[in-house]
Amino acid sequence: MHQSNITFQNRKLTVDYITFNLRNGTSQIQEIANIFNADYFFDCYLVNQEHKNPPKQPFFVNNKSHQLVFVLNSSEHKARTVLIQFSGENAAHLYNLLKSGEFYWPDFDHFDLVLGRFDINYIREQQVIDDLVFQDFGERCVQKYKARYPQAITEPLLTTGFGLGTRKGDYFLRIYKPDDNSFFKFELEIKKAKARNYHNYFLNLDQTFLQFENLIATRFYQYLRVALVLDTELTDWLVSILRQTKKPLHSLVSNPISTTYKIQETSIVEQKKFYRILQFLSFSRRFSYYEEIFQGETFQSFSFPLVEFTKNIGLDNNYHNRQEVVRFFHSLRGLSLDQWFSEDEFQSIAAFPIVTVTREQPRNKRTKLIVKVSVLKDFFSTWKYSFYFPKTFYLYDDADDRRVKLQFIGSVAGEVTIRKQFRLSYFLSTLNSISNQRKTAIKKNIIKQFQILEKEALIKSEITLYQKDNNRQTLTIQELSLAQINKTKIIGFYETNKYFREQ
Repeated sequence: MHQSNITFQNRKLTVDYITFNLRNGTSQIQEIANIFNADYFFDCYLVNQEHKNPPKQPFFVNNKSHQLVFVLNSSEHKARTVLIQFSGENAAHLYNLLKSGEFYWPDFDHFDLVLGRFDINYIREQQVIDDLVFQDFGERCVQKYKARYPQAITEPLLTTGFGLGTRKGDYFLRIYKPDDNSFFKFELEIKKAKARNYHNYFLNLDQTFLQFENLIATRFYQYLRVALVLDTELTDWLVSILRQTKKPLHSLVSNPISTTYKIQETSIVEQKKFYRILQFLSFSRRFSYYEEIFQGETFQSFSFPLVEFTKNIGLDNNYHNRQEVVRFFHSLRGLSLDQWFSEDEFQSIAAFPIVTVTREQPRNKRTKLIVKVSVLKDFFSTWKYSFYFPKTFYLYDDADDRRVKLQFIGSVAGEVTIRKQFRLSYFLSTLNSISNQRKTAIKKNIIKQFQILEKEALIKSEITLYQKDNNRQTLTIQELSLAQINKTKIIGFYETNKYFREQ
């Protein structure tokens, strides 16, 4: 299966700050400033840290497009080290020059320049959060961070943001927002020895930017995974990234399900079709794809014997079942998945533009039905963002079992954060005109599925029950029982990080 490279662009990460340490270079400032000004269109300024709140003094300024600052250190043992500082859009511009190969490093070979700091950030846009909610998020993150690093120093919690770690350390993480609450910025400062680890990549960025960006992005996500709580809408974007791991074959996976799609309110036929699609997309992960060009578009294609899929979903290979599966594949042609899934890739294209079922009759062999499927390139790569369900979810016993499993899938994949809710009262209200015996069997199946998910370590053992008589009254338990279900409106539980990205 095709896997996209991790780049800053496809992960919406931005470079916000770059510094170089110019060792023994006080006398070399003039020469370096001349190169940056003449060749790369940077105005140059000086800051002398001997003074408190030092002003930025013009040094080589003639209205160029970008700026850099030479910072003279006031500390005696560092007095001969100069900091060359690029911030904000200036850092992004320098990075693009390096990445595109437009920056000529040999001009600087005789200077003792070392990468000193590199800041990477992600902006969470279009999210208005109450100040109290944000402060609660900050307090919980601080508690989590200090539980891992008991001696850690953290910045004061403010309504505008907070910091984890110390500004003088190798890493410093800031989460902050503007006054209008229009976005949140998650920014990691990588400094000192940690920044020097990337120095050689940086010198050859036009050759190594894929490796460099993969390393930086991975470090960014890893640090946030350790430092931040993941059960809040502020970190839903991070959880989606962390979930990008290789899921076991012979399991069921699902991308985030649209919050507007009410599975249980659809017909039995619709529910069955949706489950078949999940089974097929899960089944498709085992194939290698080959590329084809149709009408100027690049497609990834794969093919397989129909009977292979039929057996894989637990159907006997008889005429009736084969015809049912053939009808299913024919129904996929031109189908859009936007009614079910929330990922942009699913909303923007017809999922299966080309689906064919043909007869193949090899010599001395029985006739086989062969299915060929073609999708736009990179479509299946979104499946790495998926939620994983154990192999017991891949099949269902009957319509009631399918209903229960669909409700679990909706409860898990309908919430991007690790906090989930199984809406028990709503689910039971959709089961009209069934016997009490059948309803009891369904409740027992719900308990069974919770046990399976916990045994697979896909959910945490602690479960919160929201009582029917008062939604504010909760009960936290370790094991679910039939008696408790009869008194419960909503079952709250948490996804674990078993299949989260670790590197």
